[in-house]
Amino acid sequence: MKKRKMKRKIKKWIYIVVLCCLIFSFFFTFFKFIKLSSNYNKTVHLVEDLQEDIPADVPIFVVDEDGEEKEVYTRDFAKLKSINSDTVGWIEVEESSINYPIVQTKDNTYYLTHSFNKKKNVNGWVFMNMGSSSHLSDQNTVIFAHDSIFKDLATLYKAKNKKDVEIKIYQEDKVVIYEIFSLYMTTESDVTILENKLPS
Repeated sequence: MKKRKMKRKIKKWIYIVVLCCLIFSFFFTFFKFIKLSSNYNKTVHLVEDLQEDIPADVPIFVVDEDGEEKEVYTRDFAKLKSINSDTVGWIEVEESSINYPIVQTKDNTYYLTHSFNKKKNVNGWVFMNMGSSSHLSDQNTVIFAHDSIFKDLATLYKAKNKKDVEIKIYQEDKVVIYEIFSLYMTTESDVTILENKLPS
């Protein structure tokens, strides 16, 4: 009888412990989901505000390939830098939702967990590799972002007309337009691009 009672007590405690673990897991996952949703919504609202408040309407004069001076329009970088002094550009990719300011610091980890307004956010922000020239003068300019921000790149990669898409980068003194000539998938541990070498 004592052994049976003891077994029942053990089983009861096992059930209680398992139930507590399940309840804890449920609430942990629930609050994690709430936090992710909240962070994502904050990012969406921030992006919408930036796109609305800082359109490409600042005129600048640049010299084209033929040596002719022409007027182009860029973003208001004085306003952008008043929000975040790390701003070095603005990236806009055709046929996608990618339309964000670019930042750069001496630490490639900061903007993995901070938004453009420098507040903590799991979505991070779009940032240029700390080793890349902020003037876009390197053979390769590396720009990072989490999948939540750069998710459209996967769609472009699979699209048939991917090579017709233009990437436009606005800077204070110029607007650079890139035409896609090649795409390939890589991993976060591949340093080939970081070493300014094109893949073979």
